[in-house]
Amino acid sequence: MLETAMAGLDRITKDAGKLPAADHSMAVAHQRIGDILWLSGRVADARTHYGKCRELAEARLANESANIAARRDLAAAHEKTGVLDQHGSQFTPAREHYAKSLEIRLALTAEAPNDAELQRDLYAAHNRSGDLEHLVGDNRAALRHYESARQIQSELLQNGGPDAVPPHDQILTLRRLGW
Repeated sequence: MLETAMAGLDRITKDAGKLPAADHSMAVAHQRIGDILWLSGRVADARTHYGKCRELAEARLANESANIAARRDLAAAHEKTGVLDQHGSQFTPAREHYAKSLEIRLALTAEAPNDAELQRDLYAAHNRSGDLEHLVGDNRAALRHYESARQIQSELLQNGGPDAVPPHDQILTLRRLGW
């Protein structure tokens, strides 16, 4: 079934041309297929699809540097590639991908500080970076990331009410902080 879906994706990619809306849809499709491939143990194939997502986002950004969807796609592709690296014990490349994702997400939230979805992306990126730092033994760096995530969550809860941050996310962040 996965092979059929990927063949369909390849056909759509060839037919879509260079339409900007198609590029975003294709970037998301590559992310999702990469996720499925990773979960089914096909790490190299997942990496290829995350790379295609990155390429599509970078191509869109070359023409529209302020494109929020393209920037989010690029951040997600870096983060997902970082996850693959982290799980493969390639900590330096994982840190580099997480840093790129975090840089993009920080810029997006600076431009749109009231966008709760972008804020959620940012606290998740801080938690993921903190997890890597904890794994490699840099607990001070991990704590900085976890504290940043908790601060963002607190602000979201103040401004958006109790449903602004899923309870599971709150609990995970507090556990990371040792509460």
